[in-house]
Amino acid sequence: MKPFAFEWARLRTLRSTWIMSVLSVLFSVLTGLLAIPVIDEDPSALGWLAVLTIAVPTVTALCCGLIGVFAIGHEFRYGTIRPTLTALPRRVRVMVAKVIFPALFSLVLSVVCLIVTYAAAWLFVHNKLETPAMSGEVIRVLLGAALYAVGFCVIGVGLTALFRNQVAGIVAMLVVPLVVENAVSAGLQLIPWLDSIQDWNRYLPFYAGRSMYAPPDSVARQFDVDSLSPFAGGAVYFAFGAIICALGILRFTNRDA
Repeated sequence: MKPFAFEWARLRTLRSTWIMSVLSVLFSVLTGLLAIPVIDEDPSALGWLAVLTIAVPTVTALCCGLIGVFAIGHEFRYGTIRPTLTALPRRVRVMVAKVIFPALFSLVLSVVCLIVTYAAAWLFVHNKLETPAMSGEVIRVLLGAALYAVGFCVIGVGLTALFRNQVAGIVAMLVVPLVVENAVSAGLQLIPWLDSIQDWNRYLPFYAGRSMYAPPDSVARQFDVDSLSPFAGGAVYFAFGAIICALGILRFTNRDA
């Protein structure tokens, strides 16, 4: 149990963990307040759910990703990985702990942020909603948003372990969803001879992950494609995260510190 106790102590004593957490909660409160006039204009589930969940899969997910990056990146940046491995020589257990605890922390942080956002807006507009405030579909969207942020954290850990560099982990975590996936999606849409496979962009990991928290039919309406179901999208997203983590753990265990 030593690697797990060590990682939990390290995670909760890092200043960056709490900075990311406070920023996430503050932005969630702001989003909830800014959502009030939007919900007044569109009280349908598609409108208010899309607004209320926007903070978690954007800002909170980014903060969770950074928490994941710092979980292993600080070790490489400051050279503390050597004494860590001297005290805890079982590398696989060390890396598993560095995935599990940031992921659990990210789940708790995401749920807190969703509750804060939801409460900030619901207190003012709950009587105007056209759909039940806690229906099965609403819970699915909120849970999907939280899990999306958790996936960001897991991918952040995996990428940083794979590159063995904190800056490279941050850059890769941002470039893949914002640049690579958008470039691939644009290419599939614009290149004529790729017409037959243009809907394959729904299998891009971050694009697929967004279907977990999308209100009914919103992704399909926005991009005019047949998007994956929330379950299938989550499976693709977390499969990508699992592969990245496995590659990171493999490199971590087969290379000198």
